[in-house]
Amino acid sequence: TKQWEWDEAKFQLKSPLRELAESISGRVAALDEELKAKVLELNAIKGAITANERKTQGNLMVRGLGDLVGEDDLVETEYMTTLLLVVPKAAVKDFVGSYHKMADFVVPLSGKLLSEDAEFALFSVTVMKKCVAQFKESARERRVSVRDYVHDPNKQIEESLKQQTDEREYMRLKELLLTWSSINYAEAFMMQMHLKAIRLFVESVLRYGLSSRGGAGG
Repeated sequence: TKQWEWDEAKFQLKSPLRELAESISGRVAALDEELKAKVLELNAIKGAITANERKTQGNLMVRGLGDLVGEDDLVETEYMTTLLLVVPKAAVKDFVGSYHKMADFVVPLSGKLLSEDAEFALFSVTVMKKCVAQFKESARERRVSVRDYVHDPNKQIEESLKQQTDEREYMRLKELLLTWSSINYAEAFMMQMHLKAIRLFVESVLRYGLSSRGGAGG
C-alpha cells in the first residue's frame, strides 16, 4: 500500500466522486455475485458426490446394498423370492441355526452370508412368497431387519458412471474457481483500495476543508 497509486486508466478522476464510487462498488458487487454462483455450482456437484458416497458408507442397516448383492444371490420366481436380512453380530449363530423355522416354507440351506461389518451381518434367505409376511413377522420378533432391495444392474452401472462424471466435473470446476479467484482477488482488492482512497479524500475534506490554491493548505 505504500507504493499504491490511483489507476486513472481505469478510474478517471474527472468523473464525479459519487458516480465513481458507485461504479467501483457495482463492479465489486458483480465479482461477489459471480463468486457466489461459482461456489454454489461447485457445492452442488460436491453434494451429489457425497450423497453417492453415503450409499457405500455406514453400517448394513443404512448403507446401499448395490455393491454387496449380486444377481446370483437372488431367486425370484412365480412362487419363491429372496429376502435380505440384517442380523446383529451377537445373534448370527442363533439365526443360522433357526432361520429355516421362521416360516412354514423356507427353502432348506438357502441362508447365505453376503457381507458383514463391525455390528451386523447381511444374509439372504429364499422363502415361498405365500409366507413372506410370516417370515418378516418372525424376523421382527427376533430383532432381525428385512432390507427392501430390487436388483437393477443397469442402475448400478449408471450410478458408477455418474459418480465418475461428477468427480471429473468437480475437479474441473475447482480448478476454474481457483484460477478465477487468484485473478479476481487482486482485482477486487485493487478496487477496494480505490474506494478507500475516495472515502479518505471525502472525510478529509469534510473534516479539514479544501486548501486554497493561492496559499498554503490549512
